[in-house]
Amino acid sequence: MTQSWRFTSRKPFKPTAPTAAGGLVFIAGDDCKVRAIDAKTGLLKWTFLAGGPVIQPPTLWRGRAYFGSGDGYVHVLEAATGGPLWRFRIAPVERKIMVYGSLCSTWPVNSGVLVNEGVAYAAAGIIDYDGTCVSALDAITGKLKWQNTNSGHLDKELRKGVSAQGVLTLTGERLWMPGGNVVPPASYDLATGKYHGQLVAGGRPRYFINRGQEIGLLNERYLIQGGRLRFSATENVVNPGKFTVLDLSGDWQTGKGIQLCNGKIPPAWDESQLVMADGLYSKPACYSFDAIEKLLAGGNPESDWISGKEVSGWSLTWNFLPRFGDWTTGKDLSVWLRESDTVSLAMARNAVVEVYRTRMARGGSDRWTVHTLDLNSGDVIWEQPLNSPALPGGLLISREGSVVVVMQDGTVNCFAAKGGS
Repeated sequence: MTQSWRFTSRKPFKPTAPTAAGGLVFIAGDDCKVRAIDAKTGLLKWTFLAGGPVIQPPTLWRGRAYFGSGDGYVHVLEAATGGPLWRFRIAPVERKIMVYGSLCSTWPVNSGVLVNEGVAYAAAGIIDYDGTCVSALDAITGKLKWQNTNSGHLDKELRKGVSAQGVLTLTGERLWMPGGNVVPPASYDLATGKYHGQLVAGGRPRYFINRGQEIGLLNERYLIQGGRLRFSATENVVNPGKFTVLDLSGDWQTGKGIQLCNGKIPPAWDESQLVMADGLYSKPACYSFDAIEKLLAGGNPESDWISGKEVSGWSLTWNFLPRFGDWTTGKDLSVWLRESDTVSLAMARNAVVEVYRTRMARGGSDRWTVHTLDLNSGDVIWEQPLNSPALPGGLLISREGSVVVVMQDGTVNCFAAKGGS
């Protein structure tokens, strides 16, 4: 693979992760803009200016681009041209305050927009005592289907409850969202918006302290949640983050769960296996879902599950270090891995793409690298240095097989096979 193109904005901005469809790559940013870039040439196709910062990338569905903005609205554009189709204010009233240097609604739509079977879901709000608005809209017309404005004040005396502190996912008949400091992942009825209560075990919230903004679904049965805090700096050493996996079958409120891994970087997975990095200075490793199911069935969820028990799969070292075999044997490799830090992971049918940082000694500038790894063996297939700090989670593999890497200043790099797009 070689570098196909590089897009650079005239002014740096804090970007979102990328999305892609229809020959375009989409990114948004804290400069209130959504951009569409030609996936073959890297040329800017169109720009849309919203009324507030956009911190989640557009969701693409049937030729439309859906996104939430700090102005309190869900916006819908024609994806090919950027032309506005409709917008809906989820914020209860028009009121603006300063939020981390930008003028925003008291109820910014920072959840992103999830579209499923013709319904667009989004959540607005920052702090629960100001209220939280979770909404479902007709994805074609923008007509309101339901809205829950009560879950921010579950405790009416303290005015505490769910705060919109993450992205959305759904499973079965429930919509799920990370719920901030008080409520673990919150769930809502897809048909009515009714709040379903929090996860508990033994009479107490089991994952009470996991406040990460990422949430997703494994094999229609397991909920994975964790990562970095919603409003935190890229370099956040106070809360290192972790990811937990919850079995939602049966009694989901008291079901079993395990700590999957440490760190703020979301794992990547397909129908049968999962790739993850266990926190700072650790190498990526791949595990089958069978191993996770065994641990959920009989493992100790209160301890570090990555101990070698009932775990199978391959592992790999960063860059060109020699392979040491199965890392679950307990051999301490930290001395070899101390300089390497995974920044992003993505999975294709036959390979894993990793962006990582190499910390240099004695105050030297960090080095940033993207490479592809064989999905079956973990061997390095291709590697390319990057010219600036990469955005955590800012990695995309397009349908055509191109690798898109977003940098922290809004620069977008595209790498493609020779002769490819």
